[in-house]
Amino acid sequence: MFSLDASLATKDRQEVCSSVQEGETLKMSCPEGMKIRRVERARFGTGMDKCGAIDEVNSCSIGSAKYIIEQECLGKESCQVEAAVENFGSDAHELCIGNRKLDAVYTCH
Repeated sequence: MFSLDASLATKDRQEVCSSVQEGETLKMSCPEGMKIRRVERARFGTGMDKCGAIDEVNSCSIGSAKYIIEQECLGKESCQVEAAVENFGSDAHELCIGNRKLDAVYTCH
């Protein structure tokens, strides 16, 4: 199992990257007093490495990932999203074959 969390912070703003394998739960959280204000990018699919670096030749992603994460997480201090095909539509199962991951880069403010 693989999970990666990385962050870049200033006093009043923090950009965070979270990544999990399919079947795991993506956990997004902000420091106390901050909320998830923006999802910079999010992907559910294959061909990704280290929170959003993309193998352009072998990648496949579902375009709805950012929207789904925004609907679930914006305005909250923390949230969780299952990295499961069922959450991202039937296209995820049919189009993205292989080792799927869910990555999200978001801003706490």
